[in-house]
Amino acid sequence: MGVALPSRRQRSLRAGGRHSGGFMMIAAVIMLLVIATMTAAFLLVVTAHTRVLGDEHRRTAALNLAEAGVEIALARMQTDAGYSGEPGVRLDGGTLDIEVWQQGNDFAINARGRVQTSGREITRRVRVAGHKTFFGDSRLDTWQELSR
Repeated sequence: MGVALPSRRQRSLRAGGRHSGGFMMIAAVIMLLVIATMTAAFLLVVTAHTRVLGDEHRRTAALNLAEAGVEIALARMQTDAGYSGEPGVRLDGGTLDIEVWQQGNDFAINARGRVQTSGREITRRVRVAGHKTFFGDSRLDTWQELSR
């Protein structure tokens, strides 16, 4: 009896098995590149979104400071008839500038809240106008947020 030679089918399966290992390696590398690219894109989106949310938070903080400046001015005007404001008040991680003009019973208040962030300053300003009532209370006639 002689040695049995592998059939044509067995030879092709062996050849296919040898070559498919190289194909699987290339497919795995391509999949890793796709996953790495998707991960990098996701991280860029998350980083940009975080930056936008942080800026929005700081803009809100600056506006809150400006509004607090109006409240401070109204309170000080009750006890000091000649109150004209004050610059550079440090409050809640920011800086507040208050300007007050009074003429008779009428007044106007400009308040600017400033918050520092990553080497730049975010500023919000509020202007109110009003008058003092007969009873000594302050009544606001206008309130507006000013751009920068």
